[in-house]
Formats: sequence, structure tokens, C-alpha cells
Amino acid sequence: ANNMLVNSCDLSLRYLNNLRLLAHIDEEVRIQNQSHNRFLLSDTNALLHSLIREGDASFVYEKIGTTIDTVMIDEFQDTSRMQWENFHLLLQESLAQKEGSLIVGDIKQSIYRWRNGDWKILAGLGNDPSFRIRECSLGTNWRSEANIIRFNNGLFTAACQVLNDRYEAEQGDPCTQLLDAYSDVCQQTARKDEKGYIKLTFLPDNKEEPYAETMLQQLAEETDALIRKGIQTKDIAILVRKNKTIPAIADYFDKHTPYRVVSDEAFRLDASLAINMLMDALRYLVNDENRVAQAQLASAYQNEVLHKDIDLNTLLLGDLNDYLPTAFIEEKESLRLMPLFELLERLTCIFQLSEIENQDAYLFSFHDAVTEYLQKHSSELTAFLQYWEEKLCFKTIPSGEIDGIRILSIHKSKGLEFHTVFLPFCDWKLENERSSYIWCTPPEAPFDE
Repeated sequence: ANNMLVNSCDLSLRYLNNLRLLAHIDEEVRIQNQSHNRFLLSDTNALLHSLIREGDASFVYEKIGTTIDTVMIDEFQDTSRMQWENFHLLLQESLAQKEGSLIVGDIKQSIYRWRNGDWKILAGLGNDPSFRIRECSLGTNWRSEANIIRFNNGLFTAACQVLNDRYEAEQGDPCTQLLDAYSDVCQQTARKDEKGYIKLTFLPDNKEEPYAETMLQQLAEETDALIRKGIQTKDIAILVRKNKTIPAIADYFDKHTPYRVVSDEAFRLDASLAINMLMDALRYLVNDENRVAQAQLASAYQNEVLHKDIDLNTLLLGDLNDYLPTAFIEEKESLRLMPLFELLERLTCIFQLSEIENQDAYLFSFHDAVTEYLQKHSSELTAFLQYWEEKLCFKTIPSGEIDGIRILSIHKSKGLEFHTVFLPFCDWKLENERSSYIWCTPPEAPFDE
């Protein structure tokens, strides 16, 4: 009993400060929202839930002022219990009017548990007699090549069986939830020709041949072979399970191959040299005492635009204005008075930013974002600089514009299509380390609080 008490104290104290801090932040957020007459979007479900009582769908219709005939819900496997309780009344109402609704979802895709998504709602929908369900499985894969589909059919059928056998050996009964979820895993192909190629390589792992080193070497060799056959670098993607493996792969390619590997970080606006020059020019126009912005601007202009190769010491020991375009120094006062969009266009022209290679995609996206910003805000430079620091610098551009082998996590790749995909370090554990936590509610004081 004392052991239990000591362990409970130890585990509770480990997280007590974090809990207190989070509770304080939550309280402060609610006070702020209340004083500004607003509330969190995540609270809408709870608010609706408190208003709608069982069988009281008429209240919602009355408030909407119209009748909803049909409802379509996508990604239904991520629906939470509270969301479902809120709108299943609306569905029953529309079904009572002899209208049909559409629910789309796939239990196998319920890999995220954000906002309390519960796939069991979709799994048990057919057991609810009030919903006259007509189930329709989409058995044809219109996207992938025939050989890829055949491989997936075989792999996931076998994987499901292996897991079920393991479960049955431990529990004595088959895992019906898993078998039901994967009962529709096999897909038909819409293609007439047999295309698509899959290669699996099992690598050794010993002192002579360390697994990670061999993996990176083979990855680079395979990539090189493909590019020599005419595949473009931007058509190749490397998918990883965890972001922490990205730097190792990018570093290896940088040192051992002539090819460039670009991750999502490379597509952020603040990764662009031209845009960073524009921002430094704005910072200097706002405050000409800002020597850092002035020096960065002069260095980039001399080295990246004029290709002079002047080191920072030379710049800082001399007069920085000598290393900036004459037009920029002469027009400084009039530039400060220009509207933001016209100012950015003039700076692009003065600093010859179009001369820098591979910047067009960034500049187009940036100008679009500035146009959007100006629809709601004024041209005042200080406010725009603050907006850049807080929000705009994180914006990414469409990656298809950039040459380079794309590297990203499997979670971000959902919905994307590539000509060639590599999956290095594909030795994932079935159980996630995080899922080893068991959430429990202790009944006795003081842990029950």
C-alpha cells in the first residue's frame, strides 16, 4: 500500500507544476475571451451540446431559419462523440423527410486522435436501425499503378493476418475490430497496363556494416541511378516517419552527392534570399540606425546580386552606404512615403532581385500574401514588419516550383502524389512509445483531484 502511495506521489509531482501552469493559462484565456465577448472555436461543440437536448432538433432548425435536406460529412472516422450527438439529430430529421445523406470515411485512416475523434462511431453505424444505412465500399483505386495496388493488397492483407494471429495467441479470440476494419483493404485497379515498380531491400546490421550508414549509401545510389535514367529531382520524394531523421539524410546527400534535398523548411518565405533582402530594406527604411539590417542588405547585394565576394569585415569597416545601390540611398526619403506594394516593387527593381536564381516562386507567393494583407490593413511599415515576424515568415510556397529531392514526414505526405517515393529507415515499431501511457482516474484523495 505504501509503495502505491509513493509511486502515485512521484508520478503526480512530476507533472504538478505543468498542470498548474496550464490551468492558469486556460483561466487567463477564458477571462480574456469573456472581456472581449468572444469564445474559443473548440467550445462550439460543447455549447451546441448544452443547447440541443435529445429529440430537440427543431430548436436548431428554428435558429437556422431553413430546412437542411441533405448532409455530407467527409473524414467521418475523425468525428468525436460530442460532434456526433450534436448532428445525428439533424440527420434523423432529414431522413424522416425521405432525403438521403452521405457519410464518407475510412476506419483505417483514423490514425490521429486529435479533438477526440472516435472511429467506433463509423464502425457501429450499421447497427443503428434509425439510420437505414446503405453501405458502399469504393473498391477501385484510380490513382495508383496496377503493380503498386497489387503489392498493397498482398502486404496489408498479410500484415492484418499476422497481427490477428498474435492477438489471438495472447487473448484466445480473434481481433474482430481489426479484421472488420481491414476487410475492404484490397482494391481493384482502373488501369489496363501493368505499370508501377516496388523494390524492397533488407539491410544487414552489424559492426562491419552499420545499418544507418548502409541505408544512406543505398538511398544515394538508388537516387543517382534514377536521375541518370532521366527522372527529375523534383519528382523524387523521401518519406520519413519522424522529422529527426531528416537532417541526417539531407547532410549525407549534401556531402556525398551533387543533388539537393529540400524539406518543408526550404519552402518557407524566410528561406528566400530575395525576400530577406526586401525585409532588411524595409527595416532600414523604418530605422536608419539599424546597422544590422543595413549590413545584411549590403552583404547580400554585393555577394549574391553583384557576385563581388566581399567579406563582412570589409563592409563593416567601410561606409555601408558605398556598398548599397545609389538609387536606394538617393531615393530613401521618397521610398519611405510610398504605399507598401509599390515600395516592394521599386525595391525589387533597385536591388535587381530578379537576377537571383530560383526566387520567382517565392516572390510571387510573397506579393500575393502582401496583396491579401493590404485588403485588411494599412501600408504602415512597422505593422507590416511585425506581421512578417509573427505570421508571414512561416508561410510556405507550393513545392513543385523548386528543384530538389523532396523530403517530408509520412503525415505531411497524405494526399500528395510523387513519381518516385523512397522509404528509408522503414523499421517502425508497431507500438508507439507514447501509447505505453495508461490513463487512469484514481478514486482516493488527494489524487482524485
